[in-house]
Amino acid sequence: ATFASASNPYDVFGTATQFYWNSQTGNYIDTQLTNGTGYQRIFTSPIVDRPLAIEVTATSFYWSEVSGSSGRLLRADLNGSNVVTLVPSALIYDFQITSNYIYFADVKYPGGALKRANLDGTGVTNLVTAPFGGVDLINGICITSNAIYWSEYNVGSGGGIRRANLNGTDRVDVYNAPPGSG
Repeated sequence: ATFASASNPYDVFGTATQFYWNSQTGNYIDTQLTNGTGYQRIFTSPIVDRPLAIEVTATSFYWSEVSGSSGRLLRADLNGSNVVTLVPSALIYDFQITSNYIYFADVKYPGGALKRANLDGTGVTNLVTAPFGGVDLINGICITSNAIYWSEYNVGSGGGIRRANLNGTDRVDVYNAPPGSG
């Protein structure tokens, strides 16, 4: 199938029938059916401003925005209506939605951490914080039934792949990249 072009896409999300992608420089979020038809622009500026990570549930569309030293996490209905800021003042490069929580990495300094919030953005809780590797550039998160996995970029230490329980305890370095490699 042929898909519509994207200007500087950062993230993509797919379901069995639909793909969604963003444009960080074009300030839009688009969708198209997996067979290559049904292209639609869902959001554009000024509703979105430098969208980074996106995720779609059965009822809602979620995305993060990062511009310089500011950012936020937003939610809207699947048709683009009812846009709500869930987590203001956070630099979120990736997040994942589960049935009960939003897991995300806020890399804003000082105080960056791997965090969790309720689906409405309330109850933000730090799960992994410095000096345990939670404040480096986390740009990939995967939630399983019993663990959080994340990728951590740090040129000095090498970064790597990390894991912790869903409550942030028992952090494990699954893989450490060679120091200086990032």
